[in-house]
This record gives sequence, C-alpha cells and structure tokens, in this order.
Amino acid sequence: MCVLDKEPRNVNADEISALQDFALMVIAQIELQHDFGRIEFLSGLPNRNQLAEDLDDLQRRYSDTPRVLVLIDLGAGRSSRGFRHSMPR
Repeated sequence: MCVLDKEPRNVNADEISALQDFALMVIAQIELQHDFGRIEFLSGLPNRNQLAEDLDDLQRRYSDTPRVLVLIDLGAGRSSRGFRHSMPR
C-alpha cells in the first residue's frame, strides 16, 4: 500500500479503514519499542530503568527545584539490586 504519492487520489471507506488499522499497528510497535526494558513483565509497572529516565527528565526540566525521593523496596526476602542515581545539587 502506498500512502505517499505526487498526485492526489480519492480514497474509499475500505482504504481509510485499512490506513487507520495500519496506523494503530505502527503506534503499537513504537510504544512496544519505547517500553522495552522499562516495564516489569509480570506487573506491567515501570521499573528502575524508567525511574532513572524520569529522574533525568525532571533534572533537565526543573534543575533549580529541590525534591525528595523516597524508595520503598517491597521485595522483602530477595536480594535487592542497588539503585544509584546521582542528582546534582
């Protein structure tokens, strides 16, 4: 299917529907690639990689605003991977 051409074309309802389906597939693929490595498989919740990226974004946007981060590890009884993220003062 070609969606880009030099000449204008008329499209029918079936073609518009196919383009909308294709657009949804593209969006789903982009979101899947974006979430890879940032979402815990079992819970579907953001993981530490996503947290680190969010902290970086906050630092870039609001570098002059002080903030406090509280992490509570609910994984009692299992070894915890240390989370280290440096934020400039």
